[in-house]
Amino acid sequence: MFKALIFSSIAALCVLVAFWITQQPGFIVVNWLGYELTAPVSILFLFLVIVSGLLYIIVWLGYALILTPHRIRKAQENERRKNGYKALTKGMAALAAGDALEAQRHAQKATQLMNDPPLTLLLTAQAAQISGDEQAAEKYFRLMLDNPDSAFLGYRGLLMQSLRQKNYKSALTYTREALKIRPKADWLAQTQFELETKLGEWSGANNSLKLLKQARKLPSAQLERYEGILLTESARQALQDQPAIAAEKAENVQKYIPHFIPALILQVKAWQHSDKKKPFAKFLERQWQVVQHPTLLQLYCNLFDQESPASQFNRLQKLAGGNLNLPSDQLIILATTAIKAQAWSDARQYLQQILHNGHKTAKACRLMAELEEKENQNYRAAIQWLTQASEALEEATWICQICHTSHAEWQACCSNCREFDQLVWRYPPSSSPGTENNMIISLTSAGDKNDRTSQTSPNIALPPPQQAISGTSTASLAADITSASQQKTADQTNLAPHTYTDAKSAIEAARQIS
Repeated sequence: MFKALIFSSIAALCVLVAFWITQQPGFIVVNWLGYELTAPVSILFLFLVIVSGLLYIIVWLGYALILTPHRIRKAQENERRKNGYKALTKGMAALAAGDALEAQRHAQKATQLMNDPPLTLLLTAQAAQISGDEQAAEKYFRLMLDNPDSAFLGYRGLLMQSLRQKNYKSALTYTREALKIRPKADWLAQTQFELETKLGEWSGANNSLKLLKQARKLPSAQLERYEGILLTESARQALQDQPAIAAEKAENVQKYIPHFIPALILQVKAWQHSDKKKPFAKFLERQWQVVQHPTLLQLYCNLFDQESPASQFNRLQKLAGGNLNLPSDQLIILATTAIKAQAWSDARQYLQQILHNGHKTAKACRLMAELEEKENQNYRAAIQWLTQASEALEEATWICQICHTSHAEWQACCSNCREFDQLVWRYPPSSSPGTENNMIISLTSAGDKNDRTSQTSPNIALPPPQQAISGTSTASLAADITSASQQKTADQTNLAPHTYTDAKSAIEAARQIS
């Protein structure tokens, strides 16, 4: 509407000017080459308008003729770029479909049609990746590093390639370079943290954790747990050479993860060489009211290793409160101490409860054999239990939730798969049918019954009571050992059952088999 109003105004003005000119009197006389031309003033103005129009047309035609080749080239380039983008789009679609050959064909066509290396290099590199040509993909990703606009994409491609190849050291290098270009990329900071923990670069992991805190993309509880895990690992590394510093760090872990069992264990281990055992015993007694773990129970027992076995057993019983409903891995320590203290009835109760829980481990079988031997001199039953120990379940230990690797001690990363914060205390997965070994204790509070689940296995038949046998019944003992050795080859045992001369030597041989 506004443009129409302007056009109408200009047209009306031109009409008024032309009308005014025609109303003015006067003539123009031109003498040229003996000719005289007389015309009104309005004719002169009309002539000037016509000449100006002709000049404009001539100039426009000349300009058009000059620019025509350039416009043709530009139109051709636009067409090539249009076709190149079509090829690029089709190549991306082929990548999404997993068609490597089609993606490579469109990548070559896009490279020929487009003068845009970052886009075509990215498509070419990814096409080489899905076709399995890792060397070509790496070459194209490295070419992208020369262009500042595509350098980040190049580092990202090299990072993903290194992660697939499990080359964590190179992946960490590429992550750090990519973070220099895009420091606000939160996923890169998290990737850097994970890689540094895998490689054991704990100082770098602490710095990466600070970046994650600044980004505020992860829950605060998770970030605090990560900080506690790193501090516990630092205490674990300082335990041997700097026990005082290790104890201080382990104590500080409680600010981030209250009642964290690995930190408590490290704290007690750092104190156990001190002469002041009474405060440490009180500390363990207080912690036991909240957190129960077999290692803490064993460390408590070790504090009083100078006392008699009966006194040690009384202390453990008092700490445990005489509870038979404890997890099996704690009952096994009580049973061991009870046998040393010759508290036979208590030891038998603990061991029978362990078997009833479905945790018929090798150690439990060996303790049953020792109990039968020392309490009743029942060597036949002892041999039977030692024979069963050779095929019994494994003991509870620190197990990686990812790869199920067993660890004697807790550590921040699994020694096999290098995953961070994946170790839990539990029985290893059992291959025995009908038996499930669930995690018996959580990492933070074993006092929670929900974290101490255990399956009750089918009724386990205990060996029937046997009469004590003397050293003269070698034939029957040899028969038992021969039956047991059918499951173990002679190369594994290097034992000859028929050479046993008394019951005690037969039991010792059975212990070697187990």
